[in-house]
Amino acid sequence: MVAPTGEQYLGMFGGRHLAKGAEEHNKKKAAYTYYNDLWLYEFAEDRWFQADSTGEKPPAHDHHGAATLSGQLFVHGGWQSENRKAEAVLADIWSYSMETRSWTQHIPAGKSPSARFMPGVAAVRYHGVETMAVFAGETLPGSTKHTTLNDVWVFDPAEASWTELFPRTCDLIPTDLLGPSSHEEFMTDLSRTGGAIAAAMAIMLVVKFAMASRRSAYALEMPESSFDCQDLTYRLL
Repeated sequence: MVAPTGEQYLGMFGGRHLAKGAEEHNKKKAAYTYYNDLWLYEFAEDRWFQADSTGEKPPAHDHHGAATLSGQLFVHGGWQSENRKAEAVLADIWSYSMETRSWTQHIPAGKSPSARFMPGVAAVRYHGVETMAVFAGETLPGSTKHTTLNDVWVFDPAEASWTELFPRTCDLIPTDLLGPSSHEEFMTDLSRTGGAIAAAMAIMLVVKFAMASRRSAYALEMPESSFDCQDLTYRLL
């Protein structure tokens, strides 16, 4: 994150703390304390401090995704408690402004992605606009515990709208995936060579998936001007 005065920060929002003596993945309310505070690390001064905030704040939760757009921290999804109920999972979008020192909730119009936790989230430029891209994650309730996802969406803050970029009906897509666990594991490359197709900039999503017995990485190449399945290519890296 970059402040209006030029300082650069690393933002850390929310999370949870396991109570002393409690077992992990404990469904009792007292097992975890959930947070909705924002901490900033200032690189120049080598220090952490809690960010000031006025007005409404996001609910306390963890397992969310985050990205920086136009100097603001965007937070999406996550869960509020360790249980299998659908209401434990969030689909909301919040942004924190370094300029106003306040949170804003974005209420999208139209179709939106399902609530999810552990999504892959990154900032990408789409049709010339800086947007938040979201890939996969997990949702509740699942057939056993969780249901994994493999859809791709972009959120345009200026229009407060979501666009789905990859229909689930396409063939040859990664399946049985656990959600990407961090922004570091969700990288985007918006470059594409060739002057004749410069206007049809491609989006490449490189995603790592951690599974019980293996780790995989896939790249999704997709022309910006078309969303037909024939135009989409997954490559196992």
